Amino acid sequence: DSAMTRVFGTFITCLQENRKPVFVIATANQVQNLPPELLRKGRFDELWFVDLPTLEERKAIFEIHLNKRGWDPARFDIGTLAKNADKFSGAEIEQVVLGAMYEAFSQHRVLRQSDLLDVQFATVPLAITMEEQIDSLRHWASSRARPATPTSAVMEMIAEEAQVSRQ
Repeated sequence: DSAMTRVFGTFITCLQENRKPVFVIATANQVQNLPPELLRKGRFDELWFVDLPTLEERKAIFEIHLNKRGWDPARFDIGTLAKNADKFSGAEIEQVVLGAMYEAFSQHRVLRQSDLLDVQFATVPLAITMEEQIDSLRHWASSRARPATPTSAVMEMIAEEAQVSRQ
């Protein structure tokens, strides 16, 4: 505990006394456990809540991770993959791509849509495993932080429900 206190003290002093233009970004999964003196205006000017990726963001994440590994995203139905990845984090989407590639590689063949879907359906995202904690964090952030994405996963669900009720 005293080591953590010293680290926070040093960091706060650095933020307070630095006279050069510095842009500091920090992340925390349990921001409610951070000391209040760290979060006050002037130290961190803004708190942002980064929710799970939206449908469009999930499409982009699939494309990024397929491209990064030499696969042309146009060969795959990215829309279906992104839709099925509701509640997946970016890291979980990356693991879907990697897991599917390992499966295809182990069978000495190219990556297929079915490989991606199989890994996807076998994955239980953390947002489901830790649903209560994530809901609690969303509730905390709703009145204390700015959303990092204009359309959060919650807004997507509301829009989808509105569409269904109009039909």
